[in-house]
Amino acid sequence: MPALIRAVLAEHMKKDGNFFSMTFRNFAIKKTCVLLLILLVTFVQGLHANGRALFEEAYRIEKTRPERAAVLYRQALDAGLTADLNKAARWRLYFLCRSQGWYLEAYETLKTVSHKASIEDSLMDDIKSQWGLRRQSFLNYAKIARSFKKGRSPSESDLSALRAIYGEGSNRFRADLDRWLKEQGQEAVSVQLASGDKNLSDAEAAIRTASYFVDRNDPGKAREALESVLTSDRLSRDERMRILYLLGRLERLTDDGESAVYFRMAANYGSGNERQRQMALAAFSLYRDGLSEQASQLTVHIDATVIDDAGMKLFLDVVAADVREDADALARLRAREKDLRKQRNSFLAERALMILERRR
Repeated sequence: MPALIRAVLAEHMKKDGNFFSMTFRNFAIKKTCVLLLILLVTFVQGLHANGRALFEEAYRIEKTRPERAAVLYRQALDAGLTADLNKAARWRLYFLCRSQGWYLEAYETLKTVSHKASIEDSLMDDIKSQWGLRRQSFLNYAKIARSFKKGRSPSESDLSALRAIYGEGSNRFRADLDRWLKEQGQEAVSVQLASGDKNLSDAEAAIRTASYFVDRNDPGKAREALESVLTSDRLSRDERMRILYLLGRLERLTDDGESAVYFRMAANYGSGNERQRQMALAAFSLYRDGLSEQASQLTVHIDATVIDDAGMKLFLDVVAADVREDADALARLRAREKDLRKQRNSFLAERALMILERRR
């Protein structure tokens, strides 16, 4: 074969080799991209599916468990939703917060969706009617609240402005502000506002102050705060219940062993879900002190569906499985076994695992 022809063939083979090599590489790259795209779509669909399940559960329990529903709506939004469901979740959360009188949360949620000015005006009318706050006062409160949520300590100017707003608002506003501050870990601010508020009753100021010190594991100052109202004969049923509840918590802090008595007494002054919660606390104190049968006698009267606290639900299952050998409770404990083994130094987790070992 002439040298020229061999050279031409060699050049063509080289080009063909490069072509096939490039084609193969391009194919591999495209295939990888397609696989990544499929994985991404699957992942997003999984997120949307999880978000949708949370949304549907929130919608289902809105009327019976509004606090839990609000949490689930927020979790659904964080998990990811389709555009339509995302919008629906935000509106559902807005209307839920507004219907419950959580106007700060309602306002913050409303800001995340497109809406007519009349909707915000209507919300401001509710705030004026129920909280006694003028529009500008509420907007100042919302601005201060955003700075609290960022985790920084409030400045003196913020506290001064908040005191003015606190004094302007109704008792309903003060109660909701107290709730919100505690949720943000700002109990100290709540105590400062309550102690300087002439509109609060002595009992209410004492209860809020004592609650703050109980949360801070300072039983001495908590008892000191309550001393002035313990002998009062002008306490409302709600105030009596809350004081007895705090005394029960104080007993648990000092290990005097009488906490169950106070929780049961508090339950007598409570009603509805609050009564159920106080009964559960009394039962827990009995169970922890080794009085399983007595604890069981209390828990059989508790409706677990109205208990939001996961730890309290676990406690009810532990007692039911331990004392009454309830098969359903035992099954729920088995379903949680993996998570229970991760909870170190937990009285209930250890007791649940002991029950499971005993029932194998």
